[in-house]
Amino acid sequence: MDTAEHELEQAFLKLPTLKHVGMALLQFANGIRHTTNVQEDAFGVFGLGFVAFSFPEGEERIRMHVDVEIKDIGGMDLRWLPLHAEQVFQVCEIKHAGQLGCAVRYIQNAYDKYLTTRQTFPPSLPLN
Repeated sequence: MDTAEHELEQAFLKLPTLKHVGMALLQFANGIRHTTNVQEDAFGVFGLGFVAFSFPEGEERIRMHVDVEIKDIGGMDLRWLPLHAEQVFQVCEIKHAGQLGCAVRYIQNAYDKYLTTRQTFPPSLPLN
């Protein structure tokens, strides 16, 4: 396990009521992309490419940064877990376990967007 992934897990485990939510989100993100490459930036944001997590001071919450287009969320009621634009990513704050389902859908949509920006065929195959 790399250092950044371990630090992210430890940050989730320090949350008294949200540790299981955080670990579930991390396991879901790692599971859909089949890797555990986590990178930490100088501001304490743990990035996985299409989703990132940070932990603001103050009340217990997980700040989730997702690379998703609001129009692509497919009729979701954003009142459960509001998103707002911040730099490149949309950001939401997870404050209770009832927001887990919305957070997972945001991660899935961000991953789907991530896949569309990547080459999906071997480079040795000719393009027709």
